[in-house]
Amino acid sequence: MAAPNIPPYHDDDDDNEDLLIQPEPVDLEVALEALRTSQNAVGALSKTIYYGLSGLDEAQLDKVITLWRTLVADYRYRVIAELIEANETNVELDYRAIGHMALRDDEEQVRSGAIELLWEDNSLYLMTTLMQIAINDASALVRASAVSNLGRFILGGELETLPLDETNKAQDLAVSIFYDENEDINVRRRALESLANSSNDTVTPAIWEAYNSGIRQFQVSSIFAMGKSYDEQWNDIVMEHLKGDDDEMRYEAARSAGELEIHAAVPALTELANGEDREIQEVAIYSLGEIGGNEVLRILNALLREVEEDGDEGLMEALEDAIASASIHSGALYLFDTDDDD
Repeated sequence: MAAPNIPPYHDDDDDNEDLLIQPEPVDLEVALEALRTSQNAVGALSKTIYYGLSGLDEAQLDKVITLWRTLVADYRYRVIAELIEANETNVELDYRAIGHMALRDDEEQVRSGAIELLWEDNSLYLMTTLMQIAINDASALVRASAVSNLGRFILGGELETLPLDETNKAQDLAVSIFYDENEDINVRRRALESLANSSNDTVTPAIWEAYNSGIRQFQVSSIFAMGKSYDEQWNDIVMEHLKGDDDEMRYEAARSAGELEIHAAVPALTELANGEDREIQEVAIYSLGEIGGNEVLRILNALLREVEEDGDEGLMEALEDAIASASIHSGALYLFDTDDDD
């Protein structure tokens, strides 16, 4: 990204340590100057940029576009990536204007990142835009990102938070892309993953086709889709791969075991949660929380005590979230054990 041996940008008034604290309103001109200056710096962007680019109106966006066109591609991608992280830290930040602007960027990674930046935008306008991108964008990376993000709109239709007659269009497109043998395999697999959020009649045969295809990418996505389908017919297959040797398949099986709430998976998930692979560890903890129950709560609390001794804050947060989820599923009146004797 940034060139080596360039001194880091530092804003004495904005230390970027706590994005949860809302500062005084940031003047856009000050934010744009910080954005321009930090192009030749290393380290995280300043809070001036994070807050200054939030909630832009049309006139303000025009000023950003003028500067944006002068920034190098790697830096534009870095900005989008950091805005995604900032938005995950503070959901009050609103980067919809920046996201829609970046959908038209010349760089494929920037366009793909822009789709992720718009994760909170549930408008039918964005759904339609993503459908057009999934069909027309020259980059398979961007098409895959677009069709992958159609999954949440498809789910919204199923949950009746979005009009089904509109989201059915996204369903139909996902079906069309999955069965298009001329399309890039990674775009097709993301279409399957999105389609699995629906009750469409094609979901089960599509999952079977992908699973039996002999194409690894399809097989991995089929295990993911099994969980999203919430159909217990897949339980035995998920359990088989949960205990297998293939890390990627085991990861997706661990996720799907939680989404399918397979209680028989608790011992295997517990073993994975105590394992060495960090990503599998975290997804196993998540799935234990999804399954819930008093036994799971005991397991998670025991794990939390061990992790607290190690001082692993990342796993502590994951375990606390899982314990909260497991408590809801089990109807428990507590979240955390604070005394081994209680």
